[in-house]
Amino acid sequence: AVTPSMFSLLHAVLLRPLPYPSPDRIGQIRERDPTDGSRFAVAPPAFADWRDQARSVSAIAAVAENWYHLVGNGPPERIDGAAVSAAFIDVMGVAPALGGWFSRAKEQPDDADQVVVLSHELWRTGFGADPAIVGKRITLSDHSYTVLGVMPAGFAFPARARLWVPLALGPEERDPDQRRSHYLTAVARLSPGAPVRPGSPRAGGNQRDRAPPAPTPLSAVASYSR
Repeated sequence: AVTPSMFSLLHAVLLRPLPYPSPDRIGQIRERDPTDGSRFAVAPPAFADWRDQARSVSAIAAVAENWYHLVGNGPPERIDGAAVSAAFIDVMGVAPALGGWFSRAKEQPDDADQVVVLSHELWRTGFGADPAIVGKRITLSDHSYTVLGVMPAGFAFPARARLWVPLALGPEERDPDQRRSHYLTAVARLSPGAPVRPGSPRAGGNQRDRAPPAPTPLSAVASYSR
């Protein structure tokens, strides 16, 4: 069985300043096998449990890295991106520079109106920094998306991401039988006033306690940058 582990710290050699408010209160959660201490990416049912039961964090979000083919006037271009839950923007504490972000209502597998938020870099290099880009439709991997917003210059999480779409988890992915399907990264922001207690996981070793552990701060969030 796998249980939540404490927020993982990056080695000092990877530390770098983060362009996010109070970055010491942002953490990454992994699951941990109590028998050998090995750590895993997060399974969708575990993330759903944590999101519903979290008390010491103000926001918790899941991230799944992916890539897309951007189809435009020229040959299709492969673009790195991520599917993220709506609270991702609350965890990072950074608002789009243009337009807006999507709501949790967009986290539905059958949502016909697919939406995307672009990185500043992709907006500039792929769309000529079009100031009217918000509301336009673009094609990603043969699917049409409405552009909701553009993130500020320099924002990138995961490190290679140039766009973000809603993470839609269907009922089959939330099924308890999927607890061994580990492919999500969970990030969270501590609630105001919640203490930072390195090395003291909230969930302890109790497999029945599905709340996330008390976070240990990260000086750098992006383990993806390795």
